[in-house]
This record gives sequence, C-alpha cells and structure tokens, in this order.
Amino acid sequence: DKKVNHRDLNLKNFMLRQKDDLSNIQLVDFGLSKELGNINTQIAVSGTPYYVAPENLVDYGILQSDIWSLGIIIYVLLSGKES
Repeated sequence: DKKVNHRDLNLKNFMLRQKDDLSNIQLVDFGLSKELGNINTQIAVSGTPYYVAPENLVDYGILQSDIWSLGIIIYVLLSGKES
C-alpha cells in the first residue's frame, strides 16, 4: 500500500505493541528497504539468509522477494521450526 519493498522480512523485524487492551503487530527495521519505482528489479542481494528468496541471487522481482520471505515466516509460525 505504501509502495515500499522491505527486503529483509524476518521474525525479528516484527514487534508486538500493546496499548491499553489492544495489541498490534508492527513491522520495523526499514534499513534495507527501497521505494518502488518504475524499475521492477533489484541488483544488490540483501536480507537475512534463511528468509531470502532464491531469486535474490540474480535479478529478481521486487514484490516477489518480500512474498517469499512472508511465506517463510508463515511456515515458521505454523511449524515452530526456524531451521
């Protein structure tokens, strides 16, 4: 929605924020993030090794890399195994 590619999605970059009786999950650490522009590929490999998409070893689609990392996060949450 904000047109930003995070490029380093992993469990350590999500924080639980509690205020009153409400809890929110927030995404943090935008140090490697890039704004989406007209170009749909990135050249530099970046991210946490276990969560990085194989496509990151060559030119890759920006959105696909974050989707891959999100899939790894869902797998870890459902299985309870990180490696």
